[in-house]
Amino acid sequence: MNPIPVLSASEAAAWDSAARTQYRVPSRVLMETAGRAVVQVLVAEIPAAITGGVLVAAGAGNNGGDGWVIARALHAAGIPVWVTAVDPKTDDAIDNRALARLDGVRELGREEAWPQTAVAVDALLGTGAAGPAKGDALALAERVAAYGAPILAVDGPTGLDLTSGEAHGPVRARITVTFGGPRRGHLLAREWCGKVVVVDIGFPPADRAWPLLVTDLWAAERLPRLAPQMHKGDRGRVCVIGGADGMSGAALHAARAALAAGAGLVKLVAARDTIAAAQASLPDLLTVESSLGEKLEPTVAEAIDWADAVVLGPGLGRVDVREQFVAQILSRRAIPTVVDADALHFLHQPPPSSTDLHQRSLVLTPHLGEFRALAGDALADEAASKAFRPSSPIFAGRSMSSPAVIRVSRRAAVETCSQASSAHFSPGERRPPRLRHSARMPSVGPRSKGQSNGPRAACDRPMSWRPCLMCGGRGRT
Repeated sequence: MNPIPVLSASEAAAWDSAARTQYRVPSRVLMETAGRAVVQVLVAEIPAAITGGVLVAAGAGNNGGDGWVIARALHAAGIPVWVTAVDPKTDDAIDNRALARLDGVRELGREEAWPQTAVAVDALLGTGAAGPAKGDALALAERVAAYGAPILAVDGPTGLDLTSGEAHGPVRARITVTFGGPRRGHLLAREWCGKVVVVDIGFPPADRAWPLLVTDLWAAERLPRLAPQMHKGDRGRVCVIGGADGMSGAALHAARAALAAGAGLVKLVAARDTIAAAQASLPDLLTVESSLGEKLEPTVAEAIDWADAVVLGPGLGRVDVREQFVAQILSRRAIPTVVDADALHFLHQPPPSSTDLHQRSLVLTPHLGEFRALAGDALADEAASKAFRPSSPIFAGRSMSSPAVIRVSRRAAVETCSQASSAHFSPGERRPPRLRHSARMPSVGPRSKGQSNGPRAACDRPMSWRPCLMCGGRGRT
């Protein structure tokens, strides 16, 4: 399965353009595939729509064109559907409105009362929309938001900037269906998007420079395979360093996560109170008590030399002596190191001459406030703005001897690389998004948005089978 890119609006537009111009995928084909994929997700996620009906709000652009495809596909399947729309302005949207009218899809006038349906579809504004909604689109979006039915958003809820994650309202979706890969705004404003479903609609391979969504499958492909004869000593040794008195939680969570990720042996270096908590709650841990002071105790130095990888900083604290403590750890044998939380606070100073960060694999995990302290206001402001790009020093980490920098935001895990597949994730998930197997449908009509030969509609059941809504055939989901 292809990796899934995390896109800005400009990257999504470039991908769409490449599909149409370089790879000759007609825009109408991509639009048709996108709309039909949305229908399959809609009926799988909200089955009440089959009998309760659907209201589609369609905008003037290609997002509105998707809405007209959705309405026509629902009507063809015998599902009650009504469309309330802004007059279309793009050729593909105009043509799809004509097809829907020819097929007998019911339209509602601007001031006409809306029937009560089981779900409303927000197909008003697409990925390229920035700033608050205006004019007719805003008026229609406000009616959709006040309508009372669950909302499925196409690409994203109206009023959400899908590059920056800035939410202007008024629409808050229960489900968002997007194409090829999630937009950055989906990850930054998941409370506005609800469950996000990524569908594959026929895009070419994505640019390898684009960031990737870290999924269970992506991670599994990069973890070493476990042989039957292996024991805990063969499965990697992780040393977690942090957990000052009164700050036990983060260090304990990091140690627990290392065990859960498959490390054979995990050693926690922490203050006395944290060690006591670890011995009571995590009996699998090895422990080393430390003052976390200026001078490394021999047992701490031994633990670092013992490890294959180090996690430095969770609950470490920011008292002055920690600066020398962090420097001494980073001056030892160059092993892969995750620098997190309080340890990041001490990286803005030039390292001692004995600390050669160029020789060490570093992963930095700052939230925006920590990133500001680490890299300065200019880069932090860029990270929080639409100008945030994977080619910038924010990702490349040029000012920090080129570590990988992962800016942590609301549990969204992003890695820098390429391409796309099918995944879903929901607000508040505590684990990486899970990949969904997919039902392929034939390409039957118009536009530009996903990857491979047809959409993938998602299903929570691993490797089950069910009929395709559109063609009646059987697709593996």
